[in-house]
Amino acid sequence: MSTAMPFAAGTTLLSEVTAAVRTAGLTLRDRYTSHARGVSMDEVVAEIHANDAAVLDVLREPLLRARQGSQWAEDELAGGALPSGEWWVVDPAEGNINHVHGMDDWSVTATLVRDNQPVLTVVHLPLTGDTYTAVAGGGARLN
Repeated sequence: MSTAMPFAAGTTLLSEVTAAVRTAGLTLRDRYTSHARGVSMDEVVAEIHANDAAVLDVLREPLLRARQGSQWAEDELAGGALPSGEWWVVDPAEGNINHVHGMDDWSVTATLVRDNQPVLTVVHLPLTGDTYTAVAGGGARLN
């Protein structure tokens, strides 16, 4: 089975995913401060988990709705192959430790994987407003 989507379908889905990731990025941006949050390891870990939870609350449903029948990969750091089908692999706060420490190098990412091949991805950097997108067979774009 080819992993390429028909371009029109990919474009429609890409628009929906981009909107969802940008909205999630606003949630993460609202939680951002330019100074470090948390001092102890427990406080830092709590902030990381709070960032993830806040973004996932905004991102999960729109992505699952955008691609009926898709499933959610719970741990973006898990290794190995996914079961067959379509899966959302999301990092709600890529560079989460940077976010917690008040650094500006972090983003929100979402990738649709079909039968273990990425078919669409969106990476949004809320502080700069830059959004990187790619669709299998359709190239990659900035904004």
